[in-house]
Amino acid sequence: MLATLYRASLVVSCAMSFTSFSSIAAAATLCVNPQGSHGCYQKIQTAVSKASKNDVIKIAAGVYGEDVTIGKGLSLEGDDDAIIDATGQSNGIFVS
Repeated sequence: MLATLYRASLVVSCAMSFTSFSSIAAAATLCVNPQGSHGCYQKIQTAVSKASKNDVIKIAAGVYGEDVTIGKGLSLEGDDDAIIDATGQSNGIFVS
C-alpha cells in the first residue's frame, strides 16, 4: 500500500515538474524589423498579438509608428536604435 502511494505521488510530482518546465521550454522568440523580412513581423503589435505567454520579441533597429498594447506576460527586447513613434496615438506602449 505504501509503495503504491509513493509511486502515485512520484508520478504526480514528475507530471507537475514536466508541466512547469514545458511552458518554459515552449517559449518562442519572435522578431520584428521595419521591412518584415527574414520571417520577422513588420509591426510590434502584430508580433505581440501572435506571441504566447513567456515568448520573447526581439525588435530590430528602426522607427515603428504604432501604439502597442500588451495583455500577457512576455518580453520585448529592443535594439538600442529601435524607436516607437507614438505621435498621435493613445500610448506608446500600454501594458495591462
